[in-house]
Parts: sequence; C-alpha cells; structure tokens
Amino acid sequence: MWSDGVLRDDEEFGSSGFSALPAGSNMDGEYSGLGFNTSFWSASEWLNINRIYRGLINNNSEIYRNSYYFYSYGHSVRCTEDIDSLIPLSITHFDYNAN
Repeated sequence: MWSDGVLRDDEEFGSSGFSALPAGSNMDGEYSGLGFNTSFWSASEWLNINRIYRGLINNNSEIYRNSYYFYSYGHSVRCTEDIDSLIPLSITHFDYNAN
C-alpha cells in the first residue's frame, strides 16, 4: 500500500518505531495522496488561529509541516499518551522553513 519512494534508501527509515499508513488527506473536499503521503493534526496552534499539521510523503525523508485556519481539512489524528511532566508551550513565532 505504501510507495516507498526515497524513504527506503534513508538510513534512518523505520528507526523511530513510529509507523503510519499512507492515508492521504482531504482539503476543500478533494481527497488525495492515498498510498503516497499522510498527515496528522498537531495539538499546537500558530497565533491562536491557525491549526498546525505535520506529514510524511513518500519522496522526501523529512517531516513537513504547515498550518491552516480551517479544521474542516481532513488530516489523521494520532493519539498519544498524556505525560504529566510535559509543560504546554505557546507558539509565538512559526517559521515554515525551519527543520
């Protein structure tokens, strides 16, 4: 189901223990990317109005990120365990080009 693209050639592919199905996404009613990419909503917001999402794509070994004003865009939700020692952070600056 997953088209590996350049990922298999990356020495760190699979090293995190995280795995995801390439579910694609839905933006403005158009579904795309099944088998090639997947994206997840983040709990973070940018400027308290934009919702941040992160994603993986088969032809790039990096994690991409972006933000949208609308929750109506369809990204997957990844449930994680709450850890009491984490301190919530407020994002005051967002750099699209940062790694």
